[in-house]
Amino acid sequence: MQEEINWQYYTPNSKDFNSLKGNPNFSDIQKNLLLKRGLKTEEQINNHLDFSIKELHSPFLLKDMMKSIERIDTAIKDDEKIMIYGDFDVDGTTAVSLVYLFLKEFTENITYYIPDRFNEGSGISVKSIEYAKSIDISLIIALDCGMSSNEEIKYANSLGMNIIICDHHYQNGMLPEAYSIINPKQTACNYPFKELSACGVGFKLINGFLIHKKRVDLIDKLFNYIDYVAVSTACDLVNLTDENRIFVKYGLELINNNPKYLYQSLFALSGIFYNHYDKCFNKQIKISDLSYLIGPKINAAGRVGNACKIIDLLISHDLHQIEAITLDINHDNNKRKTIEKKILKEAHDYLKINNNNSNIIIIKSENWNKGVIGIVANKLVEYYKKTTIILTSDNNDEYSGSARTCNDINLYDIIQQNSKFIKKFGGHRSAVGLTIDNNQFDNFKNNIEHIFDNHVHLKSTNTFEIDSTLNCSDLNEELFKFIEKLAPFGFGNPTPIFSIESLFKITEIKISNNNNLKLKLTTNIGDSDKELEFIGYNQAHLKNILKDGIFCIIFEINYNTQIESKATLVIKDIKY
Repeated sequence: MQEEINWQYYTPNSKDFNSLKGNPNFSDIQKNLLLKRGLKTEEQINNHLDFSIKELHSPFLLKDMMKSIERIDTAIKDDEKIMIYGDFDVDGTTAVSLVYLFLKEFTENITYYIPDRFNEGSGISVKSIEYAKSIDISLIIALDCGMSSNEEIKYANSLGMNIIICDHHYQNGMLPEAYSIINPKQTACNYPFKELSACGVGFKLINGFLIHKKRVDLIDKLFNYIDYVAVSTACDLVNLTDENRIFVKYGLELINNNPKYLYQSLFALSGIFYNHYDKCFNKQIKISDLSYLIGPKINAAGRVGNACKIIDLLISHDLHQIEAITLDINHDNNKRKTIEKKILKEAHDYLKINNNNSNIIIIKSENWNKGVIGIVANKLVEYYKKTTIILTSDNNDEYSGSARTCNDINLYDIIQQNSKFIKKFGGHRSAVGLTIDNNQFDNFKNNIEHIFDNHVHLKSTNTFEIDSTLNCSDLNEELFKFIEKLAPFGFGNPTPIFSIESLFKITEIKISNNNNLKLKLTTNIGDSDKELEFIGYNQAHLKNILKDGIFCIIFEINYNTQIESKATLVIKDIKY
């Protein structure tokens, strides 16, 4: 839905800017970039620009870490049967794979379990507990779930099983009565960083366990799986600050320089090939490649079928098995796209007929695929620029689905305020899963719409926040390398956006088959002309306004350092 795009220029606090003025190491542009990311002190700046893997926090700062380690150690010594349990998305499957791989070094009495989205739903299910009991499991390690499974955990306790929760979702009221809970977001945990992915929490558990067991050899091996934490961090959209920047930076280095065969196989599906002679991919793998190319394929298995095959992929060293699973999940992903397209059309058709003047979209339908409606919710958010809740049902008693937001509001808190209408919910600040009894749907819908229409301050979602205004001469290697030091970019550490205004002469315009705009411009600098090349992804519509003259471009800078140092200027918008 095309609408006016607002440009908002960042103006740093003059006191903060002046406090950096005496630092000869940074230009004014670089100071803007630092201050916009909340980096004011020398310590904050150094930690952000020059971090190392040695700066990861001790796993023993997490509440219940030692208690969990000792329980696992006892289970292994006593030959108890252990189940590694996790959610069916990227975060859950990478977490399960990591923990399973390393605990298997100590015991053969270990299995894993991923619930079926359609028969069991998310979280710890009664069916899984009964299955665990039937095969004599006495310890369940639950990853990326458990914080909302109070009743199910009580049931497991009654059957004589212990559950260790390793989660990163918000605490929802009373804590479950688990044996132990490792979650930086739980109220009583003083861990210095709250935004770990579930795979990050699993990594901490294994790191702590290996330190406890004094297995230096396996600690070194564990850091060769830091790429799993990077993938989960990228795909679960957690904040790219503090430890998460370390995980992603070193994970990307591992994927680019020494990729596991599963990445070679998965990226090949997207036309990115690994050259065994040069020992690198034909493009530098960035965090966006993890979230847009790897994530959807891994998630597809759990969206249209069963995600257990993803664990098989992530723990396998057999090249033929990896290739076979990769082709299978590519088929799942194509099937997911077809289902998603159908549901999205039905949702658009419904909204055209039922004009929605509210600041939030809440829709439900029978028999929509519950594995795909989260993606559809995201697409509706992008199109209508409104928070969206989309629900489906395969029976007449309850609806389950996903809530997504595009505004800087705490959606989880709003959902929690209306918990009296909700059977079950859990999630994060901007993404929530929920289940509602059918007879409470109207009450829930009316209440949420009232809150969004009367009490929630919504800032425009069609706003680009511009970090700094540049002259053409500022586009140089020094700036490109500084931007690379600020990376990786994502939630909590946004990609910088710049603006340039000049008298431009257009020398070339091309529109590609996939609606991309390629633009070449020249402008005069001193006694010579400077040529600039831009690309605008899905920006073909801008061709209609382009003409020689004075105009302003806002853009991002993508810097590729792998094969040759090259900066790509990516258009976000143009104004005359």
